[in-house]
Amino acid sequence: MRKRYVIGNWKLNGTVAGNAPLLAALRGFQSSEGRVCGVCVPAPYLSQAQAALSGTAIGWGAQDVSRFEAGAYTGEVSAAMVADFGGSFSIVGHSERRSVFGEADSVVAEKFGKAAKAGLTPILCVGESLLERESGQTEAVVARQLQAVLVSHGVAALKGAVLAYGSFLTLTLNFLIIAFVLFLVIRVMNRLKAKEEATPPAPEKPTKDQELLTEIRDLLK
Repeated sequence: MRKRYVIGNWKLNGTVAGNAPLLAALRGFQSSEGRVCGVCVPAPYLSQAQAALSGTAIGWGAQDVSRFEAGAYTGEVSAAMVADFGGSFSIVGHSERRSVFGEADSVVAEKFGKAAKAGLTPILCVGESLLERESGQTEAVVARQLQAVLVSHGVAALKGAVLAYGSFLTLTLNFLIIAFVLFLVIRVMNRLKAKEEATPPAPEKPTKDQELLTEIRDLLK
């Protein structure tokens, strides 16, 4: 049976205090057959995710791993380190890593191998840019990205991996949809706030003591 993966990528976001209620809320999610849910958090928060999500149906992992296992590579986080925090998976080859940091297909393939070797499930991201899509290169780009992994690790390596496809276009559309929804939410909230400000407060109901004082005053008139 094919599994469905629902993985939240936190990207470069989060604080210890801000993460706590979100992780606590995730603890309530129940597992279901054929579905795997989890979060890929920034490396500094792996310990926090482990502490909060251990024993739940939600897994945790990293957004990237090093192509090196150990050594003088300042700033790198190895796949074994992620596994040491109980991580289940790691994203490799995300479009932002490819476009912003210039990661080549060969580097992504190395990271894929290191993640698998450490016992993590590699989430291999593939996809084309907007320019590549408009020039009809989608299939060629995705094939090239996959080929780098297949040549290095063989077809069998994909058996324990997850393939995630996302193009620049779909990312842009998702961003626009989210932005539009946020705009509607803010607009509705502003209308409700304006309505509250325009509505005069309801008169307070007098207490028993106040009613008694009123009756006394009326008798003394």
